[in-house]
Amino acid sequence: MNVVHKFALKAADIHHRYTAVLESVFKRSQNRRWEKVAAGGRPPWDYRNMKIASYIPEKSLVLDLGCGARTLEGYLAAGCVYQPCDLIKSSSEVIVCDFNAGVFPKLDQKYTHVVCSGVLEYIRDHESFLKQCALLGDTIILSYNTFVPGNTKIQRMSNHWINHFSQSSLEDIFLRIGFNINRLHITDSGEAIYQLNYQS
Repeated sequence: MNVVHKFALKAADIHHRYTAVLESVFKRSQNRRWEKVAAGGRPPWDYRNMKIASYIPEKSLVLDLGCGARTLEGYLAAGCVYQPCDLIKSSSEVIVCDFNAGVFPKLDQKYTHVVCSGVLEYIRDHESFLKQCALLGDTIILSYNTFVPGNTKIQRMSNHWINHFSQSSLEDIFLRIGFNINRLHITDSGEAIYQLNYQS
């Protein structure tokens, strides 16, 4: 690889990150990004959906908010009923929602599990979002990439992430809303998977 090619790749990477930071600040919802994710097949972060599915028992009713390429469905246990929701209508089964515009699915039933896999980082009004999720199902299973030492907000915004909670500040939010918290899994990089239920 010659110097010109290396420079071009570096410039493209800087442009991508700069654009992502601007979009995380100014754009309400990132339609073009999610169109690519929905059409792109199995994403590189798909291990997360495999892990989430392992916590959902057979014959559950599963509402997948921000379903993307719908890979969660393929990992669910036998007999689960799956309902995908997303900003992008990638198939006829997908219920179109725009969480940052306050548009949630209108449903005929309550689900046993509401899954938010890689969604909360992109939500502007996180407390309203979580309260809405609790109305849709009995148990919320969500992932979140927490702000860990060595992170900067600019680095996180270059991933299009909008909010920047540490593990403790995120769990404080859950408690303030009124959830029982079960931290199911956390990686070395700080990506956590939680199970949330309203306190009785």
